[in-house]
Amino acid sequence: MSFSLEEVLRLVRRTNKSSAGGLSGSNYKRMQAWFYQSDSLAENLTTLFNRIAAGRVPASIIPLLTAGRGVAIPKPSGIGLRPVVVGNIILRFVGTLALVQKSAEITKFFLEPRPLQFAVGLAGGCELMGAAIDALLSETLVGLMSQPTRRMLSILSVAVRCGVLSSSIFRT
Repeated sequence: MSFSLEEVLRLVRRTNKSSAGGLSGSNYKRMQAWFYQSDSLAENLTTLFNRIAAGRVPASIIPLLTAGRGVAIPKPSGIGLRPVVVGNIILRFVGTLALVQKSAEITKFFLEPRPLQFAVGLAGGCELMGAAIDALLSETLVGLMSQPTRRMLSILSVAVRCGVLSSSIFRT
């Protein structure tokens, strides 16, 4: 999977400038400034996004990309807390790019011939879904899957890890 500069520019311009930033302090308003015009900075950042999507980043920066700001929000019932983590905008953006690029395939995979529901109404539903995807992509099972299925699961794994995809997307 790779993203063109045009795809990145189109999506950057549609992002919500008021969306929360992660630990880096960057936000979508700043990202829109980075991509104000199609120049060498925009090209280099697009290359970075493609490297992240392909899993080709130095191990030393992975903790920086995957770190997030945690917030505990009281549950509506008043009993317990709901943990919410705001991840790095770069990683969230790469996940959104992947979902936008593959949305037709994802829709077909999950909604045809009838909608599927995963991890809805379960505590830690997204974590369970991510673990299930990782298990399916393990070396033991990967040889038994078709190429399109492996590709789809890889995209979903990126989206779950980036915090772009949640279990609520599958509600019918």
